[in-house]
Amino acid sequence: MSIANVGPGFDHFGLCLDAPCDRVEVWRADTARVEVRGDPSIPTEPGRNTATIAARSFANALGTEWTWRVRIAKGCPGGSGLGSSAASAVGGALAAAVALGQDPGNPKTAAAILRAAADGEAYVSGDVHLDNVSASLFGAFTLVERTDPPIVHRLPLPPGFRAVVCLPSLRIETKAAREVLPREIPRADAIANVAHASALVRGLLSGDLEAVGRNLVDRLAEPYRSSLLPGGVAVREAAQRSGALGVALSGSGPAIWALARPRDASRVAAAMRRAWGASSISARTFVARAGTGASLVARR
Repeated sequence: MSIANVGPGFDHFGLCLDAPCDRVEVWRADTARVEVRGDPSIPTEPGRNTATIAARSFANALGTEWTWRVRIAKGCPGGSGLGSSAASAVGGALAAAVALGQDPGNPKTAAAILRAAADGEAYVSGDVHLDNVSASLFGAFTLVERTDPPIVHRLPLPPGFRAVVCLPSLRIETKAAREVLPREIPRADAIANVAHASALVRGLLSGDLEAVGRNLVDRLAEPYRSSLLPGGVAVREAAQRSGALGVALSGSGPAIWALARPRDASRVAAAMRRAWGASSISARTFVARAGTGASLVARR
């Protein structure tokens, strides 16, 4: 599971969480096929599934054309703003790399996996951005310096980091969430985001959780996406009253997440659920630590 934007870092900040997660298996077959367990909303047509698209993209980059069979056990719920499509895309690209005899630990191979995963993610979102895929692949907090060619920096998270993720029974497609964004933004909002993004990174580097929390502020996307999220303001306020250090939309939503200390995480989670309930919207919560990124479980 991953969180894109992380407040002010639109399309350039990513955060990997340790659970829930996807498990993706890829192997060569005579006929392309996709099996999905855990989420009936995920496409099973090979040309529409991000794992298969990513696997094919990686193979094409090597000049080979393989037909893939893919099996996905979904842990990251689709349409949640929690990097579901990116998780599957990274799994597909990584598994394809191993199937083709490539070493994921090689920096050039890792960059190729990232690009292939971005191709899969782009099918869903409509354009190439690396925030979710970089976090899913490399773990911890990722800062995308540039997309083409990709340059990604991985930053550790301070001790005591907990992400309280609250997912309501709503669904927001990434494309729809991007369509509500304006083509131009006020200069003051751009300046504010630069300040918050810079201060957030400094907080990460210095291990200052409070600085990270108070800079989870976005004026580029979240104000415009709030119209897609009934009850969202009340959920934010409930989290802050219960001890959250900061609150932000997770990617394009509808999930909202709060940064909290371990001792406060359960209380913050309960408050967020109650706030959604007051709007007659059911919600579930996850309390997560920082994730380590994609890993190879076994070879087929």
